[in-house]
Amino acid sequence: MCKLLKTKIPGDVLKLVTGSGAAQLFVVISMPVLSRIYAPGDFGILGVFMSTVTISAVFVTGRYETAIPIPDADRDAWGLLKLTLYLSFFTQILIYLVLLFWRPGVLQSLSYLKWLIPVGIFIMVVITTTEFWLNRKGQFALVAGSRVAGAVVLSLSQILFGIKGFGMNGYF
Repeated sequence: MCKLLKTKIPGDVLKLVTGSGAAQLFVVISMPVLSRIYAPGDFGILGVFMSTVTISAVFVTGRYETAIPIPDADRDAWGLLKLTLYLSFFTQILIYLVLLFWRPGVLQSLSYLKWLIPVGIFIMVVITTTEFWLNRKGQFALVAGSRVAGAVVLSLSQILFGIKGFGMNGYF
């Protein structure tokens, strides 16, 4: 146990926890501002959008990105990364075609946001896949920083879009 504490594992875990905690803290701090700008229905629409994107991202990749840290050779891990991105890209084309010809009722509430679902899925896949690659390489500070940066960009863009009155009350 003492040998484990002398390794760099506790520091790496601390980096990840601090990054994730700071990202969540920024989102929580921005909530009072967002709740003044947006109506409760807008948060519901965002919830449907984000749930659709998150659940779809799991199916799009087949969760191959979770295997990136496992192979011994970087070449094999890089192949998994490329496979995940290729799967995501080609699946986005299929999703656009599905949205063009099939109109599920639950997505009708999203109005024109439904056309951003494939973009959201692809962005989520790229972020997740990149995090697994960075975890493989031991770049935990970059992972933590990207989580904080993502939370800051998301919250600030929601606030700015809301103030400017773009789209569906600020959600694109």
